[in-house]
Amino acid sequence: MSFYNLSYVVFLALIWFLARTIRAPRARVFVLLAASYYFYFLLSPQYLTLLAFSSLVNHLWGKLLRRRPAGSLLWAGLALNIGILALSKYSTVLSRFWEATGWTQTEELLIPIGVSFYTFQAIGYLIDIYRGAEERPRWSEFFLFMSFCPVILSGPICRVSEIIPQFRKPPSNSSNDFSEGFRRIILGLFMKVVIADTLASGLQPGHGVIFGFDEIRGGWNSLDVWVL
Repeated sequence: MSFYNLSYVVFLALIWFLARTIRAPRARVFVLLAASYYFYFLLSPQYLTLLAFSSLVNHLWGKLLRRRPAGSLLWAGLALNIGILALSKYSTVLSRFWEATGWTQTEELLIPIGVSFYTFQAIGYLIDIYRGAEERPRWSEFFLFMSFCPVILSGPICRVSEIIPQFRKPPSNSSNDFSEGFRRIILGLFMKVVIADTLASGLQPGHGVIFGFDEIRGGWNSLDVWVL
């Protein structure tokens, strides 16, 4: 399921309808959380536990850091998140290293979807707490903050102070808000489908950015790469 196919449009419309129908903030958060985890499960079921683990650890670490805002605790939390991100991003390199040392690699390791976005959100959350942020999300709100389906794939990276109040307040009935949201969706689709995908694949097959970077090993120098 991707952002610009029919199944996602139906999914988004259904969740939007449920979120507007449910008036209780806590119930609405649980519905959005279930929808976000279901969305992530469809994309990357093998790494759903990593998302939940990161959310749980950072929520508990945030509570600890709020009670004792020490620099050592902050740095330990940052190191934990950076470690998760590094292991995820460089899993392929590690697998090749294991193969070189004689270990048998049974399957290719994949990079968890959205790991950069939710990890940097967690890092920002810990830094905000250390600086004295007043926002105190419940565990369900924080888990939703980490997994919110509209942003987990391609951002933007959000801050707790920006998004948690939006989870708590009732849905807006303003026609201006609705039209602004619709405008942003259309603009985003245009930038992704028309601009980004065209640059990636080219107007003709084999003429886009992807083709160019695939040919780097064939003798491209740094100037060629920058021009491309």
